[in-house]
Amino acid sequence: MVDPPGVATSSHSTLASVVHRLCELEHASSPNNVKMKVRIAIVPGNGSGNVERSNWYGWMKQQLNHPARSECVLRNMPDPIFARSSIWLPFMENELGCDSESIIVGHSSGAAAAMRYAETRRVRGLVLVSAYTTDGGDETEKKSGYFDKPWEWDAIKRNAGFIIQFASKDDPYLPWQVLLGC
Repeated sequence: MVDPPGVATSSHSTLASVVHRLCELEHASSPNNVKMKVRIAIVPGNGSGNVERSNWYGWMKQQLNHPARSECVLRNMPDPIFARSSIWLPFMENELGCDSESIIVGHSSGAAAAMRYAETRRVRGLVLVSAYTTDGGDETEKKSGYFDKPWEWDAIKRNAGFIIQFASKDDPYLPWQVLLGC
């Protein structure tokens, strides 16, 4: 597996490899030997515009689509600047098809959306990239609605078959202390 164009580290390949392996395991452990495709939904961070060409999203979709075992869904999100939970959570369910059999790969505000989604709905798993749990004093983040109430960690753990988190000490947008919740 190769890194997306313009990316100098192997972190994205690692992320794709982990999700690939999860799909293989899930596919192999299907009940009654029925092999069902695993649905993977990529939920981008806010401000992404055309998600197929933004960050690593389009590359990741290509890496994760596999005719026999997985279908990866990536779409431009409504309300891409403010990423309001009142708009994004229904979109995840109704348009991205997130359900109890889906793996959600959420990046940045998409990770916040994935966690809020899993508070009230079962998912196969969450892969969180640069997740954070506060608005950090940012007015755009405050408008999203993800940070207006306490996080229901027990519900998220109960509703997600697994949770994997990726973070970077040199993330230019989220200081390491924010990612750790300090």
